[in-house]
Amino acid sequence: MVDFAGFRPHGRDDDPANLLPFELFVAVLPSSDYTFACVTRSQRVADWIWANEQAVRFFGGAPQVIISDNLKAAVISHKPGQDAVINSTFQAFCDYHGTIARPARAYSPTHKAKVEIGVKLIQRLLRLALADRPVMSLGEMNVLLAGLLACLNTKALRRAPGESRGTLFEQLDRPALRPIQAEPFACFEVRRQLLLGPDYRVVHDQRRYSAPHTLISWRVDVRGNAATVEIWHDGKPIAVHPRVAVAGEASTDRPTCRPTTWPSGRERRGRCSVVPAARSRRSGRGPGRGWTSILRRRQDRRLSVVSRPGKACRSGEIGSGLRPRGAERRAPSSHVRNILDRNLEFTDPADFVTPNNTAATNENVRGPDYFAGA
Repeated sequence: MVDFAGFRPHGRDDDPANLLPFELFVAVLPSSDYTFACVTRSQRVADWIWANEQAVRFFGGAPQVIISDNLKAAVISHKPGQDAVINSTFQAFCDYHGTIARPARAYSPTHKAKVEIGVKLIQRLLRLALADRPVMSLGEMNVLLAGLLACLNTKALRRAPGESRGTLFEQLDRPALRPIQAEPFACFEVRRQLLLGPDYRVVHDQRRYSAPHTLISWRVDVRGNAATVEIWHDGKPIAVHPRVAVAGEASTDRPTCRPTTWPSGRERRGRCSVVPAARSRRSGRGPGRGWTSILRRRQDRRLSVVSRPGKACRSGEIGSGLRPRGAERRAPSSHVRNILDRNLEFTDPADFVTPNNTAATNENVRGPDYFAGA
């Protein structure tokens, strides 16, 4: 059973004059009341996962079930009569260690009574310890908590003479704990059911990452941390990319991509066909990027999607440079969209040259002599 305490100890950050409220995290094994506690910077997902990871390492194993409160870092929604929607990152943490997330009923602290008692004890001990000490940093406060936990877990229990939380833990809880992974869980930001676009890329955190071209128009899951971004489909990883540093840039896995053709299934269903003149080429901006501009023009069902972009783009790649309707200079894709919107792709540019016609002289035209007084 895990929970954050209502007591928020204040500590210092890098600047000694800047006091910040920290969060007190408590975890308790109900059979033995064996207790763990630590201090985090906030109740956000990254800090929540880190605190639970520290608790699992402290106990030396993973419990079968983790009962938590309904904070957003653990539970997205928990409506009466419906199953709770677990936060995807917390669910990934539980899957990694082989445990189950089961939040308590909303506004029912008795569903996690053991941890409520643990919170009461820990925050009381921490208040007394901080009363006669200078302001501490986060690391110093966690070191202080480790000493308090050692005293609490070895203290003799009134309800079990001759026993302590530590001895009961060795007898009851340790044999029931499941083995944990050797490596700590890397906190991922998980996003589910993202559509893989026609350029075989998925957008995560304003950055684009490629996946196998056979999954175009399918839904994929993305797990990203500070170093890597993984793309999953059907419960299996299909692509791993280093995290792109600059927003708007792309990471492409060349062996898994086929930029010059659409999947055959899309051609058979008639969704779109390959346009030879407007087909994207491999370039620094990434293959397949030009299809985004082409697909914006598919709202007009009366015209052929095969011929119109081909006519509008004589050569070049959409997005990085074009020669609209035979023009010599290279133009951005907005020029192509303008051509398609105005239905000018089948016209001759010479038709738009203003003719130099001289007005014919006839008897009804007065001429300059009339105004000269002649």
